[in-house]
Amino acid sequence: MIPLTVMTIDDEPLALRRLELAIAEVPGFVHVADADGCGTGLSRFAECRPDIIIVDIKMRDGTGFDFVDRLQATRFPAIIFATAFDHFAARAFETPAVDYVLKPIEIPRLRAALHRARARLADGAAATTIAELRAVVENLRRATPGSAEVPGEREVWVRGSRGTMTRIAIADIRFVTSEDDYVRLHLADRSYLVRMSIRAFADQVPVDEFIRVHRRALVRRTEIIDVIRTGSRVQAVLADGRTVEAGRIYARGLLDMIRSAQLG
Repeated sequence: MIPLTVMTIDDEPLALRRLELAIAEVPGFVHVADADGCGTGLSRFAECRPDIIIVDIKMRDGTGFDFVDRLQATRFPAIIFATAFDHFAARAFETPAVDYVLKPIEIPRLRAALHRARARLADGAAATTIAELRAVVENLRRATPGSAEVPGEREVWVRGSRGTMTRIAIADIRFVTSEDDYVRLHLADRSYLVRMSIRAFADQVPVDEFIRVHRRALVRRTEIIDVIRTGSRVQAVLADGRTVEAGRIYARGLLDMIRSAQLG
């Protein structure tokens, strides 16, 4: 079996490294290049012309959709999008032109996506015209969380252990903490564990609703009523009495926010 070449595009160095290691676990595929955004991705693609591209949907210099829009190629690669939005992806990506994998990447799902890409390349399905592929991508751009046109999601869907789905309104989330490859969404009287990074959550919600108080914590701005400072330790005090530890590099922003509110 001739190995297929794979390029990865993501603006998180750790995510790129995880993808590289995951691809190494799937026989028949070789990771040949990576890039940290749309611009560098286009340059690297021109250099190595990979068979398959795995591209993150949300990056600092654009989206994965923007990357596909700007691709110039006579032989189009198979496209696999990486997304943290599992409550939407299964429906949004029901198309033979593209596939998706959820972040953080799990090897069985990555293996399935790569083999699906191989099958498309073998039977010519990936030779869909550029216009057709871009039409598919434009539909995804309009419908998918992570698109530059979406100012902020208003809900998160949480998958239960028995396959059930629970809708959580963003407005009900008081604060969010990171637990390895998961985030815990803290509501008034309960919490939910969701498989995504805290950065992915921050990208999904309106930028003015939450403040980063720690590398592992986001807090709804309107829930913070005070800040306790004891020596070098800083804590945000919430309206319900709970406290959230602030990291050293985030404490100044938290204190400035409180001072601005007091002056206002």
